[in-house]
Amino acid sequence: GYYTTPVTINVVDSTIDAGKAGYGIITFNPVKLTIDNSDITGYAALYMKDETGEYGSAGSEVTIKNGSVLTGVNDNADHPSNAFATIVFEDTNIKVNIIDSKVEATGTSQVGQSVFGENASVANSEKGNTITVSGKSEIVTRKDEEFTGLANDNSKITVAAEPVFAYWTVW
Repeated sequence: GYYTTPVTINVVDSTIDAGKAGYGIITFNPVKLTIDNSDITGYAALYMKDETGEYGSAGSEVTIKNGSVLTGVNDNADHPSNAFATIVFEDTNIKVNIIDSKVEATGTSQVGQSVFGENASVANSEKGNTITVSGKSEIVTRKDEEFTGLANDNSKITVAAEPVFAYWTVW
């Protein structure tokens, strides 16, 4: 439906594994989402959809905290249309706070799997979004060029003063 008031969702001490083709959590309307001490895995662990057919995720606030792990897995065929991300933005003005947690991109596919990204087929998909990383968080990529697939210069990533680890793995 077309809901403009954010719905509160708390994922606490939970595991969601959507497999290599599914989305761990997907939103079609604004949410106030807290992921607390939980593991979320999927082609996209968190997918913030646009207003196509729904109101969209604009104005959502997401907090990932207390040792939560979000993992994006891309084991799909090596075709450019299969590139994706662990956290995907398809709408605007979304705030994501990562506190003492881990967000990682993994998989065997030769196409991109960014940690943060957009659905390139949606116009203005990530305009004005904010990602804040703080505490003892880890941002893990497969390759250094796949840290972010965010193309819009109106979005920003802020890293707080505490140690934050950003590194990549060789696959």
